[in-house]
Amino acid sequence: MNIVVFASIATGLLAGATVGYAISRRLVTRLAASSRQPSFVRAFAGIVGLLVLAPSGFLAFVVGSNFGGGLGAALLSEAIGVPLGLVLGLASVLALCLVAGSVLGALLGSGVGALVRGAHEA
Repeated sequence: MNIVVFASIATGLLAGATVGYAISRRLVTRLAASSRQPSFVRAFAGIVGLLVLAPSGFLAFVVGSNFGGGLGAALLSEAIGVPLGLVLGLASVLALCLVAGSVLGALLGSGVGALVRGAHEA
């Protein structure tokens, strides 16, 4: 049973990071296209996304594992439901945190880019 739980955790973390990166990249590209300084938007989004990675991993373990494992055990049999719930809970919380951090970083970069551009024009 332990191997199944460890494999579920690893799969959830990998899936959450992959989905979070894909969604963040798509959103940041759209935000950067409408910005005056797209390099600032991309740089701040990447930096904040990396800074958020460790705390969101801890949050995914605490919230995603408990919620996903409990929900999976309640809806399906315990042998199938808990590992599946772990994967879905970890992946969803980690992806959500990464997307939120990257978008906030992109918005911060957009604001800094506007300030820098305004300072150069003045």
